[in-house]
Amino acid sequence: MWMWINAFLSHREARCMVNNYKSPWFQTSIGLPQGSVISPILFNIFIKDIFKSVSADCCKFADDATIWHSHSDPKVIQEKLQKDLNQVQKWSNDWRMKLSIQKTEYSIFSKEKNKVQNIKLKLGNTILKYNPNPVILGLKLDEQLNFNSHIESTVKKAKRSLGIIREIKGIALIPTKTLIQIYDSLVCSIFNYASSIWQSSTSSHLDKLNEIQRKGLALCLDLPSQSSLEALEVLSGTLPIDLRREEMAIRELGKINSYSNNVPIKRKFEIWKEEKNPEKFISPLGKMYQQTEDMKDTELVDIDKIEPQYEYQGLVSVIRAPDYWRNIGSSKSRTTAQIEEGKQIISEQLQSQTPNTAVAFTDGSCLGNPGPCGAGAIIYINDKEEKLKRPVSNKGSILLAELIAIKMVLDYIESFSKEQINTLTLFSDSQTALGILTLNWKSDSYHQTINEIKGKIKNLNEHGFLINLNWTPGHANIKGNDEADSLAKKLLKKQKH
Repeated sequence: MWMWINAFLSHREARCMVNNYKSPWFQTSIGLPQGSVISPILFNIFIKDIFKSVSADCCKFADDATIWHSHSDPKVIQEKLQKDLNQVQKWSNDWRMKLSIQKTEYSIFSKEKNKVQNIKLKLGNTILKYNPNPVILGLKLDEQLNFNSHIESTVKKAKRSLGIIREIKGIALIPTKTLIQIYDSLVCSIFNYASSIWQSSTSSHLDKLNEIQRKGLALCLDLPSQSSLEALEVLSGTLPIDLRREEMAIRELGKINSYSNNVPIKRKFEIWKEEKNPEKFISPLGKMYQQTEDMKDTELVDIDKIEPQYEYQGLVSVIRAPDYWRNIGSSKSRTTAQIEEGKQIISEQLQSQTPNTAVAFTDGSCLGNPGPCGAGAIIYINDKEEKLKRPVSNKGSILLAELIAIKMVLDYIESFSKEQINTLTLFSDSQTALGILTLNWKSDSYHQTINEIKGKIKNLNEHGFLINLNWTPGHANIKGNDEADSLAKKLLKKQKH
């Protein structure tokens, strides 16, 4: 059961004084008016202690707040919530912050239909309104938390967006590629919003979104709406909705997992993992965790090895990553068309290399949590190739292995003269490593290794060497990347045995 509170302000007389200047008296409110830019900041500070005396779980967003209790007996929940509401009302009276009771409501969530009846809650002297489908930050909830109502709402929004695309197509001759970009912006953004939460809905409701995708892509490609959805997705280069949801969920849980334990959602996740009883009904968090476990089984990638979230450093020049970093997708969900596109991009880059250029592919591999990790690389110089491999650490991460693989190649190139080699073009399948080294992304770890690599690149540049660091899609049948990956994995197998 939950309820939310929206505070508003009562009027009074006030005036401002700056130095010796006094303004005329004017009508104002206790605090700041609704809509003021600074209101959420100051108000959030002011109501910091509003829940200090309540026993419920609680959270706030700007001037909206939610409290909730969980129990098998509805009467117990009612008693606890009413006590907490009385404390909230007392705080309101003490601080003269009038609450918006007409916007305050409560909801009941239970998998057992019609179990909860005759629940009444009061805030002050007013009985609160019951809302079976509350909307929190754009996510529509329902009494059984199956998110069917939210998906129905999502379908309606997506259909309206398809209508916009149909009108645009009817009044102007727009290239197919542009139409697909518009579809991605107007429709896919609706599918993506909060999908990590509502993806635990029933398959019958989730399939309704696939029908929207079929109609939308057929409209953009000017093909019959009965065309194969898989064919439409391949032709347009659009990721299937279920794979997009899965990718976003894994990224979100990886992000949560990288937080420190003083972040509330990270603490909740750690508590959830320690629960001994399995979930009777799959929860959004349970679904996300299940997807990360599947990824670990199939790709040997563990979210516990993902580095803390990197961020752009303040006041430094920002270099945008090439578009193909995003367009080619991830190794788990990449389509055949995206694989071919990736191979074509790398092939064109290789064909454009000048004489006296060394071409290298690097990769890292890691087992455990954290665990043994190793680095592999293959270097092509004219008609010769050199294979390098090196154990990195018994307790390292995939990022460390990727960085060491790059450093290993730079160490090797340092032994050549400028007359032998004047350019190194290095391909790594780690966007994180390349982002840190070339795009000013910030890393919270491995500073010494990163600085050593940057120092080697600077030194080689000063001696007339040109160093190009490029991204290559991993697991895309690109020979050099596959060789480097194989070297790193073979090394780990030896360490394991």
